Amino acid sequence: MQGFTRPVYFALGGLSNPDDYGEFAERLGRTFPHFTLELFPDQHHFDPPHRIEPARLAASLRRMWDRCQR
Repeated sequence: MQGFTRPVYFALGGLSNPDDYGEFAERLGRTFPHFTLELFPDQHHFDPPHRIEPARLAASLRRMWDRCQR
């Protein structure tokens, strides 16, 4: 998407299917210039990081937004 400047954050659970979600993350990374991928190695997409590790997720989002505002 040419001209898309908003940040895109993708939390990937390490226990989710890497073929499906890994490919999806790679496509997003090639498409959006401000793409952030964060791996949560012990999580599954049925056990999302915003529920299990809300402080870590919030800190990651804050860093991403701060970086994109510069």
